Amino acid sequence: MSEVTESRNGKINPAVPQASREQLEAVDIPATEKAAANPSRLVPHQPSKSDILRQAEEAMTRLAKGQSWDDWVKVMRAFDMGRSTAMLEANTNRPFGPRYTAAFGKWLRCHPAFEAVHKTDRSRFLKCFDNLEEINNWRCKNVPPHQLLKLNYPPTVLSHWESWKKKQARTPAEENGVAHSTDPAKPVLTLEMWKAGSSKIKGKILDYEARNGLARLMSPKLLAELKDALIGQEIHAASTSTMLAVNLTKLLRRALSAANAADGPFSEINNKLKSSGRDPRDVLIAINTRVKGKRGGA
Repeated sequence: MSEVTESRNGKINPAVPQASREQLEAVDIPATEKAAANPSRLVPHQPSKSDILRQAEEAMTRLAKGQSWDDWVKVMRAFDMGRSTAMLEANTNRPFGPRYTAAFGKWLRCHPAFEAVHKTDRSRFLKCFDNLEEINNWRCKNVPPHQLLKLNYPPTVLSHWESWKKKQARTPAEENGVAHSTDPAKPVLTLEMWKAGSSKIKGKILDYEARNGLARLMSPKLLAELKDALIGQEIHAASTSTMLAVNLTKLLRRALSAANAADGPFSEINNKLKSSGRDPRDVLIAINTRVKGKRGGA
């Protein structure tokens, strides 16, 4: 009886002679089905761009009802793809600049499901995605289970993770309000020492730092408050009764009320007045009464 084999289409065919098998294999045409490859050597499935976008859009729909970290990861992955697409279209290797911004805006218009994420948060989404492995490790090891249910929004997660990293980098001395010094010969000034110091000693320290030194040491908020206080003192000490102040006030009110006041620096003044329930008629110019020397040689 002739030997038979089963073909790929399921039909029974006569067996291929040995000589024919060797000829077929010589030209790389298998005569019979080969054994299946070892499953452990298979390459993991990589989702396509359309799969990434579809999964992310579905995640956005679910996120409208309740937040999930896994769904936010899908959205971050889509934003990462949008960033790569925009960089390629803008012909740049850096995700910023006018061409990149225009290209990313175009990508958003093509995928409007992601416009729900506020533009101020998109950079935090991408930064969170760039550190996703470390953040996931931190979430697994350092965040209590009851907090994981609440800690899902990427910008919030990023903020907590960065705060945790800074805390881990601090020394015990710094956590107690003590400035760390690498030179043991130098004295260390603590917050308690400053509080216990006399006003005279504090004044000498401030004088030593001088204006530029103090400006560098102060927080931006405190520096802004001091600037406002100085302006307030100058206004309080100024005189509004001079003809120069009267004429300048007229000119300023006229400029603020002009039709073109919507543009330029006058718009900022008008917005401040409007937010305070005021209008240009409430503006006065005060002239400092201090006598100043003439500037220049004129």
